[in-house]
Amino acid sequence: MRYLSKNSSKFEDIFVEEKWDKLKILEEIRERIDEEVNAINKYDEMVHNIDNELIKDALKHISLEEKMHLTELYELLKIFDVEQRSSEKEAIEDVEELKAEHE
Repeated sequence: MRYLSKNSSKFEDIFVEEKWDKLKILEEIRERIDEEVNAINKYDEMVHNIDNELIKDALKHISLEEKMHLTELYELLKIFDVEQRSSEKEAIEDVEELKAEHE
């Protein structure tokens, strides 16, 4: 974590070592997941509203990278959160049942 020194007339960072507990790690991962989802949505909206193909291609690539980040963060979340892991299994089964009903 970085703090601005109050005793300095210039901007300098003071680094404070802080260990996070499991709850804080989960909270931070979930916040980063939220940020990735928002970024994906914004890039996809831009792609939809821009005519320039070069810019569209670049934004599509960036959106894909954000989706990879999202997946990586979700996998980390499952490592630290047993409830998330078990609820994922139930959710997958629920979706599979819904798919079967609509086939």
